[in-house]
Amino acid sequence: MNIGRTILSQLLDLLILEPNPFYIIDRAYLDFERIYKMHQHHCYFVLREKRNFKYRRLYSHKVDKFKGLKCDQTIKLTEFYSSKNYPEKLRRI
Repeated sequence: MNIGRTILSQLLDLLILEPNPFYIIDRAYLDFERIYKMHQHHCYFVLREKRNFKYRRLYSHKVDKFKGLKCDQTIKLTEFYSSKNYPEKLRRI
């Protein structure tokens, strides 16, 4: 068991979720059940995806590549537990 991850989980459970804050989450911690709870409380979040991040692209949005963006997509998670824990669409930028 990773001690750092356990402490992070406990800290996230103590957060009082209020509408409109931004949370930045490292790719080492992708707990879609907790992230979905944040979404339900109208929180915004940014996460760095892992290499094995499984999703299906639903559609792409126009991107200005001169501003440094590579893509802007609406996606849906495809792994069983991830999609069960986060059933909504996500924006991948």
